Amino acid sequence: MNITTKSFKFTLAAIMGSLISFGAMAGPGHNEGRLAKALDLTDAQVTQLKSMREANKATRKQGHEAMKALMEKKQALLTNYDAQAANTIATEEAAMHKARVLKKLEHQQAIYAILDDEQKKKFAEMLAKPPKGKDKRKHKDGDRKCDD
Repeated sequence: MNITTKSFKFTLAAIMGSLISFGAMAGPGHNEGRLAKALDLTDAQVTQLKSMREANKATRKQGHEAMKALMEKKQALLTNYDAQAANTIATEEAAMHKARVLKKLEHQQAIYAILDDEQKKKFAEMLAKPPKGKDKRKHKDGDRKCDD
């Protein structure tokens, strides 16, 4: 293994580690206030959500910084394209995306674990709906949706 591969693996491991909690607030509402209202959470449940968010605050910040650094690398490729560097960036971005998705699912499970049966049902329904603004575009007449 050469020095470039070692440094790439080290960088990738550091980025993935920092992204473990990058998507910690992912899920319906993105804050405990809206989620508390939608699910009629108790004060104890809201406190648990807040402590989850606080526990992941520093790691989320590191994830944002790592994503910003990746965007700067992508910008640098515009003026000095290198296929190997582009491949490395694509691999890093894929790893970041995977880490965010996994953390989002983990966070949703952590929320689900603190809910009672009725709240779990509501939460599952919330997750089944597409987020606002993410549905398919409407045709000009407003009635039909298109797939493009």
